[in-house]
Amino acid sequence: MKFSLQALKGRAGVVALAFVISSGPLATAQEEVDEAALAAAVELVEAADMDQIFDTVLPLFGDQIVQLVLQIKPELKGKFEPLVDEFLKTALTEGRVEFMQEMAKLYARRLSVPEMNDITAFYRTETGRKLVSVMPALQVEAAAIGTAWGEKIALKTFDRLRAKLKEDGHEF
Repeated sequence: MKFSLQALKGRAGVVALAFVISSGPLATAQEEVDEAALAAAVELVEAADMDQIFDTVLPLFGDQIVQLVLQIKPELKGKFEPLVDEFLKTALTEGRVEFMQEMAKLYARRLSVPEMNDITAFYRTETGRKLVSVMPALQVEAAAIGTAWGEKIALKTFDRLRAKLKEDGHEF
């Protein structure tokens, strides 16, 4: 599936949080991006099928919105949930061109043209295609592992803090 920055319409564009986090701080919108680098970045974004992640993260966004609404208005349970998916799809469709453009610019700012060409070539190999196909599931599982690990660390830290405060004479 080919696309250019001008022809991104019709493609879903959501990428995993892991991609954004691992890329470091975002550059400002005023930063110039070399046209050759941008072209290589567009190829990379295409080869990585970044738009396929849409199918994985859409339900996650929807679940978060549903939980937020139910915390505020529990009496709405069962009355609005189908609207969430519809509205999310509309919002993501409206913003996907800009999102994919910004993703290409991000890669163009962070990687050289030869690096992006190497990564693109990898994504077009059998192993690269396999990685692309399993990446959404890996990201969902990695998020669950990270959440569980974070909760475990937070509880251990809280228990240690409570014990230290008690030791210092503070009842908690």
